Amino acid sequence: HFSEKMASNRLLSWTGNQGKHVWSKLGRMASRPRTLARWTVGDKRSTQKCDPYEQGGKPLDKEEAKQLRDTVPDWNLDEDCLRLSREFRFNDGQSALAFLPYVTNISTNDGHMPEEIRAFPGPEAPRVELTLHTPALGGLSYNDFLLALKLSSTIEAVGSVAR
Repeated sequence: HFSEKMASNRLLSWTGNQGKHVWSKLGRMASRPRTLARWTVGDKRSTQKCDPYEQGGKPLDKEEAKQLRDTVPDWNLDEDCLRLSREFRFNDGQSALAFLPYVTNISTNDGHMPEEIRAFPGPEAPRVELTLHTPALGGLSYNDFLLALKLSSTIEAVGSVAR
């Protein structure tokens, strides 16, 4: 089994024979074979798990979620402290829709998206409702509160918000 990466019709790299041979950018075999993996099954590194939220794979507990909630006014915790939500009210539907790219850009840059985004741009009570939650943890993470803080700060800076 082998894989090839092509660019401008030139062979850039080829690995075969269980990853032991590496081709150079010129298409010639590297002067000496290299093993790509630096660990084997059973090593400590092979059993480590990814913990991108640095919370030991667990959501924030209720007490910590309640304390952090105080740092993001206007956001609400659900009964189980598993979700953080806020309703942003706008003066008109156009402003409500104009807020959505801000949500998308901030979320994308942080690598952490809201669980739910609901926009109601109609003439009566135009609003955007956001719900934050980290599915990988089954609850809230520090990233949820950081995203809430950034979105609240953005809406204050952008203006044309709310009643």
